[in-house]
Amino acid sequence: MDSALALTGFYFTIIGFISGLFFTRLDSWYGEARKFSASVKLMQTIEEFKRARQEMAGIRSSAPLGSFIAIGVFTSSLLVLALLVPITDAQVDPLLFLRLPLILTVCAYWAGGIWLLLSARKLLASAQAHIEKVFKKTS
Repeated sequence: MDSALALTGFYFTIIGFISGLFFTRLDSWYGEARKFSASVKLMQTIEEFKRARQEMAGIRSSAPLGSFIAIGVFTSSLLVLALLVPITDAQVDPLLFLRLPLILTVCAYWAGGIWLLLSARKLLASAQAHIEKVFKKTS
């Protein structure tokens, strides 16, 4: 029983650590997209908009989608492994104190990551529409 709890706790630690490390990267990219979107609204010259177009391409291409999916699959696999560990004779309810927090952590990773990715893409699309609008006016 002790080894089963230790193994499940180990999976929980790895899932939390890896998803936390990755979320730092994802949140940083989202912050970059937000900053860029706000700066586009303050631009005034055509040269600024030309540079913004190039910068936006770089921000868009650096979206951590592939690594988000890879880490998500890895943490989901660890979740499945943790759920397969038989815990018997536990002094605490393993469902309440181990398995539900594990499931919630992995679900929060997926939901939060998808929300950040979609929000950043929406901000970049809005900025691109503003840039294109400016270029249409000057043409």
